[in-house]
Amino acid sequence: MDQSLIFMKVLSKTDVEHRMAIPMESFAVFGIPQGKHSQNFDFLDMISTGRSWSFRCSKRTNNSHPKPVLTSDWIKYVKEKCLKEGDQVNFFYVKKDG
Repeated sequence: MDQSLIFMKVLSKTDVEHRMAIPMESFAVFGIPQGKHSQNFDFLDMISTGRSWSFRCSKRTNNSHPKPVLTSDWIKYVKEKCLKEGDQVNFFYVKKDG
């Protein structure tokens, strides 16, 4: 399996209570199609369970600064993992052979 770091982030209060802001420099990796403001993505928890999670990456529709965020199952994930403000998360793009 080939993997590369998309971003790492120290979680803020907003990240653990509402939605997680994605760093702008990493936004292009999510590839939201032209004309859409959100896209669902599957994420695999590689630390413990190997469970797949579905997060939605969305951006503002009426602003030149998209301010991307993760929503959908994100808060469920935060609660299940007991994440709190100050914890760090790492997101990797994983390409499977074949």
